[in-house]
Amino acid sequence: MIHRTPPLTLRMLTILSALAGFLPVVAAGDGFDDLASCIPADANALILIDVEKTLQAPVAQQQGWGRTLEAAYVERPVFLPPEATKLAIGGRLDFRNDFVPMWEVAVIETPAAVAMRSLAMRDRGYVETVNGAETAWTAANTAYFQLPNNVLGVVARAERQFVSRVIGQAQNAAPASLSEYLQQALKLVNDRVQILFMIDLTDAASPRRMEDRLRQASWFKPSDGDPAVLAKLLAGVRGAALRVAVGSDCQCQLQVDFRDDVSSHEKIVKDALLQTLAELGMATDELAKWSFSAKGRQLLAQGKLSTDGQRRLFSVLEIPPTDLNPAGDAGNSEPSESERRERSLVYFASTEELLKDLRSGLKDSKATSAWMERYARRIDDLPVLYVDDELLEYGDKLAETLRIMSLSKRQAGIRSGVRRSEGAGYYYDYDAYERNAQASAAKRQEMAVASDAVVEGWRLIDDATADVRRKMTQKYQAEF
Repeated sequence: MIHRTPPLTLRMLTILSALAGFLPVVAAGDGFDDLASCIPADANALILIDVEKTLQAPVAQQQGWGRTLEAAYVERPVFLPPEATKLAIGGRLDFRNDFVPMWEVAVIETPAAVAMRSLAMRDRGYVETVNGAETAWTAANTAYFQLPNNVLGVVARAERQFVSRVIGQAQNAAPASLSEYLQQALKLVNDRVQILFMIDLTDAASPRRMEDRLRQASWFKPSDGDPAVLAKLLAGVRGAALRVAVGSDCQCQLQVDFRDDVSSHEKIVKDALLQTLAELGMATDELAKWSFSAKGRQLLAQGKLSTDGQRRLFSVLEIPPTDLNPAGDAGNSEPSESERRERSLVYFASTEELLKDLRSGLKDSKATSAWMERYARRIDDLPVLYVDDELLEYGDKLAETLRIMSLSKRQAGIRSGVRRSEGAGYYYDYDAYERNAQASAAKRQEMAVASDAVVEGWRLIDDATADVRRKMTQKYQAEF
C-alpha cells in the first residue's frame, strides 16, 4: 500500500473530530493504550469510545443506540456493538480526496471471545489463517481476528496483505506507535468524556496552496487580512480534537491546534473551519451557534450536537454493523419467507433513511462530492444476510449512482482548477481582482454542468426506488 503525502486544502482544517497462539496478551480494562497499540503507526485519525459508559447514558438508552437490529445502524450517530465495552478505530484519511479513508482498523474489547466460524457463517463468509491468526472474512470483505483477553480486531474493506501486517504489529506487543498528536488522545477519555475523535494534520498543509485557496474562496474578503500571512497561519494547523460528553444530551468541545498564536485572528480561523465543514458535508445549523474563542494557539468551540450532527462527523471513520454474538449455525440453514421479508424490509428502510439524510445534508452543504461518496460506502456496509437478491442489486446500483454523481462534482472541481491555472504565474495586486473574477466564472460554468448530472442521477434514483418498492411490496405482500 502506497501512502502519498497530501497537498494542502482548506479541508484539512476540519473534522471534527489478531489471533490465538502466538499473539501477545492485550490487557483489558487498562484504558485505551493496549487497544491503540494495534492501530498502524501511519494513522492520522483516531476515534476512542467507552462503549459501556456511552450506552448507559440516558440519551443512548432513549434513542436505542445499543439495539442489535440492523436498522439502528443508520439511525444512531455511530455503530456501537452492544457486546463491546471499549472501541478504538484508527484510519488514514486521504486529505486530497475529501477525507476518504485509505484504510480503517478497529479494535474492540468484549466481555467474551467472539467465535470466528460462527461470525463467518452468519454472513456467508469463510475462515482462514492469516499470519498465524484465525481470521473470519465476510461477504462484505470485512476481516475479523480474535486477540487474547477478549479483544477483537476488525479491518473494513480489507486487503489480505494489509490484514497480515496489522496482525504482525499486534504480535510484536510494542507500545502504541501513533503520532505524537494522536498519542495525546489516549488519556482524554474518562467518566465525563466517553467519546473522542482526533485528526492529526501536522505538516499536511502547504502555505502556498492555502493562499491560493483563500484568494479563490467566495467567503474571504480583502478586509480579512493579507492572504499570504493568513495562509501561513492556517497552514500551521496541527490537528483537531472533538470531545463528546454523553448524558441526557451530547455536549461537545472542539479544539483545533495551531503552530502559531491565532488569538488575534478568531474570525478568519472560525470562518475557515465552518466553511471546510460545509464542503465536507459535516456542517449543521447547530455548529454555527456554538460559542467560539481563540486563545493562544487554539481555536476552541463548545455546544450541543444532535444525533444527526454526530452522524455526519463520525461517518468519516466507521466499522460495518455486525452481530458479534451470532448463532452457531447461522448462515447454513435456508431462511424462512418471513425472515427474508423482515431482513429485506430492514434493508430497504435503511437505504431510505440514508437517502433522506443525504438529501437533507445537501440542502445546507456544498459537499456534494464528499457527502455522496461517504453515503455510498454506508450503503455498501449495510447488512445483506437473507436480503432479497433483487433488493441487493438495487442497493449496488444505488451506491454506484451516488459514486458517479460524486465523481462528476469532483471532476468539475478539477476542471475549474485547470482553467484557473491557465496562464497562471506571478501577478501584481492590481490584476488579482480580475483574475479572481475569471476564476469564479470558470468554476460556475463547470459546476453547472456537474449539477445537471446530479439532477439526472437523483431522477434515476427516484425511479429505481419507486420500481423496487412496487416489486417488493407485491412479492412479499408487505408495505415497503
